[in-house]
Amino acid sequence: MRIESTVLALPSVRTFIDDICNASRTKSVLVLIPDTISRDLVARLINNRLDVLRICWREIRYEGEHFPALSIPNQLNAEWRSRNTVKNIHNLLRCEGLPELIHIREFSTADTGNVIARQRWLSLVQDWVEASRNTLGDGIGTAPRLCLVAKLRDFDFVPPEEQEGLTIHWWWGFPSSLEMRLACRYGSQDVDDGEAANRWREQVLPSIVGTDFNLAEHLWDAILESADEVVRSLDDYASREGLSVPFEQEFDVFNTPRLSLSPPSNIWEQWASGSILSTPEYGVEYHPALLAHWGHRVDVEQRLWRGQSELLLPILNYVRIKICDSLTDAFGEDWPINPHRPQTNYEFEAVADNPRGAEFGHIEYLLKNISKFKDNPDLLGIASMSRTLRNEIAHYRLVEFSDFEKLWKENQRLELM
Repeated sequence: MRIESTVLALPSVRTFIDDICNASRTKSVLVLIPDTISRDLVARLINNRLDVLRICWREIRYEGEHFPALSIPNQLNAEWRSRNTVKNIHNLLRCEGLPELIHIREFSTADTGNVIARQRWLSLVQDWVEASRNTLGDGIGTAPRLCLVAKLRDFDFVPPEEQEGLTIHWWWGFPSSLEMRLACRYGSQDVDDGEAANRWREQVLPSIVGTDFNLAEHLWDAILESADEVVRSLDDYASREGLSVPFEQEFDVFNTPRLSLSPPSNIWEQWASGSILSTPEYGVEYHPALLAHWGHRVDVEQRLWRGQSELLLPILNYVRIKICDSLTDAFGEDWPINPHRPQTNYEFEAVADNPRGAEFGHIEYLLKNISKFKDNPDLLGIASMSRTLRNEIAHYRLVEFSDFEKLWKENQRLELM
């Protein structure tokens, strides 16, 4: 299942790509992404949008073993002003036949063996912006802009500063959990796992995976299994993706605005490595695979629980109301108090005002023990099942998908949903 293929359908991602491409009309753009996001994915999205906007652009590849002032013109077949021209960025911008925008793909300095060339590439953005200003000062005109997708570690965790002629866009705080739910829905369209499985994935996966599409795909089947299987799968993912922090490091509590456009500098390295994620709904959190890897199972279960509770509680309340309405139709509006009233004054006052105020415990007691209600085995079954699930969630305990599936199917059989 490739959830990642649905990424451009998500509003926040479309806005992010549009902002990058629109900014590239007038200035150079540096796009910084964490390790959990594919360089190739973001580059493809940008290229597709540049074509739509009809910007004159060319794509080149990062060639870390060669100096950028040599690699870039060679790939563009650009002509130097003369054979004796010094091959540097300043003179490169004066070459003939350059496009409006140069998009550098596969920028990854980690394996670059030529140390001096690597340093030139690291300073390329800064040198390019300064040289572009000089071309204007020399009356030559507008220089080509750069568009570069990189991971923060490619810049040794010290990115260029945003300035006139350069804008920096961070993949931070999106997609939201709501959008990840939408991605799960798109991803379920070609999978015949049943409606209960689709609903479970849509709600529970986003509550745990944050912004990590690859993790959502990794947990696609495991999320329907036990909590043990989910934790095991998360641990496997952490090992596969190299997610780790020193064992002695304490897990921090983050106080970061949820709607900021970039991560604060004090967590750059953690964000870059994928150790932390941020969504508008839940704020900044450690990656769940990292939590599983270091044995923080309680924190993993809390994230599973919040997804389960958001799914189950509205459904259970709806089922409760439907049962109440069915009993009201059969026995009148006083059925919750005649012939047996609820045990607590609070619930008695609620049902005396409205029979829909009856809780599962009282409903189950009446259907099981009061003679006039005993001819409703189906309602008793669904009430008992619902009460058990409600109690588990209310006491911060996890529910198995198999139990949710039974509830879902029984609701459909009784035409309650």
